[in-house]
Amino acid sequence: MTEDTRRGRFSLSEEPERTCSGSLGVLDGDNSRWHLVLDQELVESSRPDMLEGTNTYRLTERSPGESVRASAPRVIFGDLNDGTKVTLLDAQLDVVSVILTQLNRLRREPITQSFTGWRILHGTHIGSLSRLCHGVRWTLPSSVAPRASATSNFDGGSLTRWEHGDAVGVEVHFDTPTDLLDLADHVTHRICSLYAIASGIDVNPLRREILIDNTWHQFGADSPQPTRTPQTDFLPAAVEVERLAQWVELSSRLGVLPFTMRRNRSVLQQDLQIVASGLEGFHRHVFPEEPPFPDASENDIKQANRAAAKAAAENLTSGTKGDPAFAFAKARYHTAMAYVNAMFYRERLAAVIQPILEIAPGLFGPNPRDWTKAMAEARNHESHRFRSSEHETLDAEVSRYIVLLESGQWALRIATLLQLVDQDEVAHALRSSQAFQYSLANMDHENYWPDFSCAEKYNASPG
Repeated sequence: MTEDTRRGRFSLSEEPERTCSGSLGVLDGDNSRWHLVLDQELVESSRPDMLEGTNTYRLTERSPGESVRASAPRVIFGDLNDGTKVTLLDAQLDVVSVILTQLNRLRREPITQSFTGWRILHGTHIGSLSRLCHGVRWTLPSSVAPRASATSNFDGGSLTRWEHGDAVGVEVHFDTPTDLLDLADHVTHRICSLYAIASGIDVNPLRREILIDNTWHQFGADSPQPTRTPQTDFLPAAVEVERLAQWVELSSRLGVLPFTMRRNRSVLQQDLQIVASGLEGFHRHVFPEEPPFPDASENDIKQANRAAAKAAAENLTSGTKGDPAFAFAKARYHTAMAYVNAMFYRERLAAVIQPILEIAPGLFGPNPRDWTKAMAEARNHESHRFRSSEHETLDAEVSRYIVLLESGQWALRIATLLQLVDQDEVAHALRSSQAFQYSLANMDHENYWPDFSCAEKYNASPG
């Protein structure tokens, strides 16, 4: 723990009357994590056992269930000596603390316990992360903070520019109360994900505050201005309040998809599968559905499916209604045709990349239809673990995956930005983006499309 610690008395939220003294600070080298060291035992630990017929003790081994319960996060109330109230919302008993507690018992030394966590609420006591709240606000790195004072409404709330000292950020209010965990963690990082999508660098809140019973309370520890500054040239309009309010609505429909767009790469096959699924999910949540039989009613489709399933079952079996084989075949075909009036995966991909083709020619190779086919095949291969083609070497498969992953990630990012910003703005930003040029060069290096250069195609296009 650092020297910047504060003394006080602490208790479990379910037993506020049983308190013990301790010191609250932050971990050495990690200002984002708080660390609590208690002078006494707050959570009961296992006692050391004496071996029968000896003067030797052994440390008790917990059962898996006991160990899980002992290490589960707890809520701890704190009343600091300076009069400040704090709530430690994810207090996790340190493993080392459990062992030291038992050793101290053997040595007859004072028993201490320590807890670590990330989520700390200042100024009040609340019983859980599910406490309902109405708003959250946070400051941002100066390079991406909104420049103009404004307020913009979105479906279910409003977003406004917030100033805290010399720092600037955003303040979000919701018409319907939302639990603290969702506001403090999910909402803030989901909105901040837009900056990462636009700049290519992760952006995190610097100071967060939560609105509880009409009072703002600091949540977590303040973070310093980042040393690595996100470049906002890619999407200057996105940092303004109106764009952020639009992003609140759009990102709420996308679930965790915004976080995958700037996900650090790990396993190539896994990364490509995430992007391939993300492209389909993006279409489902953003683009209008275009059924292949638009004039047919839902009832028309059901009748056609039943007739087709019946005909197929009659062709494969005796055709007798009482025959179990007939019933099985009919049910199987009926299930298989459940999505006959839904768009295929490749059709969804084609719809997503269509507006991108105009501003990023060459990103999808010489033939975009071949690109959608290759992405669909890779998705199916990874989903169902099909064997690779006997005629394709491992190096060739890796090159194909690298190209599809690079282009697929850009497709997701560009498609997202096109929902918020004028096409000309995104096109201009791509022209000045070194990261985009490096991606095209990397794709060319894999030589997946012989006699074709993504970079040359893009740079030769008017723009």
